[in-house]
Amino acid sequence: MWVDIFWRFRKKKKIFRKLLLIGVIAIMALGVFTGCERRPEFVTDQVWVSINAEFRDKFLAEEFTVEDFEWDNVERMVYNIWYDSLSVGCMTVYLKEHGRRQVLNAVEHFNTLKFVREATVIAYVYAWQ
Repeated sequence: MWVDIFWRFRKKKKIFRKLLLIGVIAIMALGVFTGCERRPEFVTDQVWVSINAEFRDKFLAEEFTVEDFEWDNVERMVYNIWYDSLSVGCMTVYLKEHGRRQVLNAVEHFNTLKFVREATVIAYVYAWQ
């Protein structure tokens, strides 16, 4: 009789352990997948532009205008710095309309301009919290 009661309790204990393990795994999986939000890989309202050495004087005098970029989506520009060692100046161009596609289109267009050495997206850098 005692052996029979012990045996039934032991079977129920195994089932309980299995259900508990499945429950813990399910909760962990939910926690992992809800924490995986999609983060953009680059800023969606700005473009980094480097200026050719031929246009050094115009860059240092800050004579570039929004119209020079021949793009309707340019809101404003911020001059960053001229690197003498690299013979290149850098500026940030802010876009009126934000979005991944708008930034990529702007980069493609800016790379065709004579005074632009290279236009590129500004990558996000995520640090561990």
